Amino acid sequence: MKKLVMLATALGLLLTGCGSDEEKAAKPAKEETAAKTEVKKEEAKPEAAKEASSSENSDAEESIKKDLLESMKYAEEENMDQYLDTLLISPEDKELTKTQMGPIFEKTELEYKLESMKVLESSADSAKVEVVQTTVAKEVTDNFQFKDNRVTGIHTMKLDNGKWKTAGTEVKNVEYME
Repeated sequence: MKKLVMLATALGLLLTGCGSDEEKAAKPAKEETAAKTEVKKEEAKPEAAKEASSSENSDAEESIKKDLLESMKYAEEENMDQYLDTLLISPEDKELTKTQMGPIFEKTELEYKLESMKVLESSADSAKVEVVQTTVAKEVTDNFQFKDNRVTGIHTMKLDNGKWKTAGTEVKNVEYME
């Protein structure tokens, strides 16, 4: 039962980032190097270029936030297909997510709130964002075990056909609310 509560909590972060540990472990070192290089390039830019880049980052941040809120909306509406479309994960992980979300959708009515979002790093087609999200059960049936929670996590976002999709999530902290 405790495992189910933890699963529901992790999924309470919208089930975003159900990517496997193997995928995370296989992340090429050159991606990390590219991200560091991107930061160094940003530091070396003249002020006018930094301001233009800041505007681009602001646009990306707005777009990422809009797409995260859309993902939360689909989860709250229990629209499985639309929700899964906001994830950029393997077909196997989508099936696993569907299997895990099914009982949660059937036995709860959850309300999601994005408390905060901060872009930690970004490029033209990927970003890492730290989010704080609360998930509160409006209704729970059949003695389903769910605890309202506040989760802090880092989403890896990828731009896919003009939409920012969650490719992975690292849960940093889970706080259960009374």
